[in-house]
Amino acid sequence: MPPPVSTPTRPSATTAPVGAITASAVIENIGAKGAIAIAAGPDAVWIGGDREVIRVDPADNSTTTIPVPIDDGSWTGMVVVGEELWASDYYGNAVVHVDLPSGATTRIDTPTPTSPVLTAFGLWVAPEHGGTLTRIDRATRSIDLEVPAAGLRKFPAAVGKELWFGGIRDGLPLAVRLDPASGETIGDIVLPKDTGCYFRVGDGGLVWTMGGCGGAARNAMAVIDPVTGSVTLANTPKAFLGDIVAIDGTTWMLRSPAAGKSGVIVAYASNGTVDRVLDLPVDLDPDWAIVAFGSLWVPADQRGRVYRFPVDALAP
Repeated sequence: MPPPVSTPTRPSATTAPVGAITASAVIENIGAKGAIAIAAGPDAVWIGGDREVIRVDPADNSTTTIPVPIDDGSWTGMVVVGEELWASDYYGNAVVHVDLPSGATTRIDTPTPTSPVLTAFGLWVAPEHGGTLTRIDRATRSIDLEVPAAGLRKFPAAVGKELWFGGIRDGLPLAVRLDPASGETIGDIVLPKDTGCYFRVGDGGLVWTMGGCGGAARNAMAVIDPVTGSVTLANTPKAFLGDIVAIDGTTWMLRSPAAGKSGVIVAYASNGTVDRVLDLPVDLDPDWAIVAFGSLWVPADQRGRVYRFPVDALAP
């Protein structure tokens, strides 16, 4: 029998904002009108634009660009490792490797790839519509393993030494655990309804999962203890959930704005209850946030800009 799913008290999900956070910088005119891919490298933040990637120097927020053959609206995620950038080109049906010093690019064909995931054994991607997980060898820049994944639901994630992805069985969502070295399934964890599409690692190694597959409203979230397999349903309103990040011992969820209101950033306790809530700028619809260089970087979906917030502003 799987561990039971516990449910916290609901009223705290509507905790009122206790303040607002102010951006220390806004990176404007990045050429992306849809969802914005963002990643941190050793010495810079990188943002996907329209057939280019923008490098942001964290010292002074100055920008430079490198041509990349991915159109605006086709970026579905990227990772930066040393002097390599890997990005998913959804409509181009490829993962693109960029050698950052030279600007040289290599395309690896794979259908409608979602956000790439880096493991010690290669780069993993999943197609938007499920079916097969693909591993790319970084040295040869070629596919070296394909793993059929029944019920695969979009986005894999690196959790410790494992690869996790969302599955479904008998109508229930699952967290499926995979060995990234062999591609063999280790096991799975049954999840609450409307979760199991996106996975993020929060404070203390706990895994937070949200729904949103197949166009469904991403309005459910749960916390998974990867050691015990226990699952706790988190307090969330019926609103689109942007992303989850861990900052200095706290797990934060960025939530898109309701009509006529600002978005918010919500601090969660490990049991899924709300600790505190802060307002985001009015025009910020958050997506794909990262924490790097002492700051929280939040792309504004559909706005063509990225906000930078000092992590100190999130302190109680």
